[in-house]
Amino acid sequence: MYEGYLSQLGLHDDFINKIIIDDFNDQQLRRSAVIMTFLDSLSRQYHRQPRRRDDPLTRRPYADILADSRAHTSWLLSAPDVMFNDLFRMKKADFYRLSWWLKNNTEASDSRHQSLELKLMIFLWIIAYGEPQRNTAYRFKVSQSTVSATFSYLIDFMRYLHTKFVRMPDDGYVSPRIELNTKFCQFNGAIGAIDGTHVPAFIPLAQQQRFWSRKSSISQNIFCAVDFEGRFLYVLAGAEGSINDATLIGYAHNGTFKVPPGRFFLADAGFGSRRGILIPYSRVRYHLQDWGDAGKRPVNEKELYNLRHSQLRTIVEQAFGRCKRKWKIIRNSAPEYSFSNQIKIIYVVTGLYNFLIFEGTEPQPQDEEEGLPSWEIEALARARRRADEVVTGRSGINMRSLIANWLWATYQAYLELPDDSDLEESEEEGSVVEDEEGSAVEEVIDEEADQREAILSSQELD
Repeated sequence: MYEGYLSQLGLHDDFINKIIIDDFNDQQLRRSAVIMTFLDSLSRQYHRQPRRRDDPLTRRPYADILADSRAHTSWLLSAPDVMFNDLFRMKKADFYRLSWWLKNNTEASDSRHQSLELKLMIFLWIIAYGEPQRNTAYRFKVSQSTVSATFSYLIDFMRYLHTKFVRMPDDGYVSPRIELNTKFCQFNGAIGAIDGTHVPAFIPLAQQQRFWSRKSSISQNIFCAVDFEGRFLYVLAGAEGSINDATLIGYAHNGTFKVPPGRFFLADAGFGSRRGILIPYSRVRYHLQDWGDAGKRPVNEKELYNLRHSQLRTIVEQAFGRCKRKWKIIRNSAPEYSFSNQIKIIYVVTGLYNFLIFEGTEPQPQDEEEGLPSWEIEALARARRRADEVVTGRSGINMRSLIANWLWATYQAYLELPDDSDLEESEEEGSVVEDEEGSAVEEVIDEEADQREAILSSQELD
């Protein structure tokens, strides 16, 4: 019997074999054509019908999952303030300020199935605890793909927060914490402290060698400048963990880190002496632990300078510690995101840190002096003029010698006071600094208990 063309194709599927026919069997051919037409019609009708969307993990309809997610969101937003603060690392009022700021300053908005508040809670949960996306999906009753899309959607908008709330001060800025404090006023022109800190990094194996830090861990080195109010002024993320402080500040100077004229930052010896950077004396007792254990007074101007320098510079370490405690994604194991997203996370958490300090109001230069008495404003104006005249053009070494001699002169004047009663009359907490360098100052060395408290608060969490 002659076989037709279909049988010559060599197809072995059972269904196809059943419909292979003889070219001479017209009746079977017609039946097969009818069957194929019917199957094709069923297929077209099936694809035209809306398919029920089920979660691939639980096999529950998405409509039910969305309802549960919305109910869970409402429950979280109506939770007590203490509970909300514990969960999302900010007060509920700050959360609503953040949501309002994102809606009015970025393109972040509600979507068809998710409110911006839910997206924001998912994002905050991840960075607050370093939580994997799978666990976050179970927490908020959404799919893992939804968590991933939400994180990718919000990270750039949250990164924009950093550009608005982390800013260098204007050229005329002087710190009230320095200029109005008789204990530290000799550091006239100091506007903050700088330092580097290591954050765990997730790096491909081929590139890991450059990111090995001195602590034998894979990390990125973060350069930060912090003012004496504990707020971030400048952040540079993404440097390799293997580089030292001198190279790190070189990266910052090649970028956008510029010290205003007539001002300077305090730094440790690793950054090196340069204009706008004030470091301690080497081979001289420096760290607060050394002073607390010894319980001795400084014996010369270098030791006194190092003591005051160390007391002021701890502000940057305290800022690191508070930020790492609040946002554990930069404290725990390295987040398994792309390195570009790991860099963005650093900018997000420092921007959020300042956002909470400023309570959602973008910082303005004139805000520093609002609410101060007129005589303190006048004292700041005198300090500003003095810094412009004395600090501008001086090298770091020259400024260090000038400050050390001024500190020692006022300290000697304090020691020559006849009794404590005269000192008590001349001291007042927060008193205004007079122009004369020989004015009375507070006691140079605090009580041992106060020193130990400062030591504990200054330790950085790594």
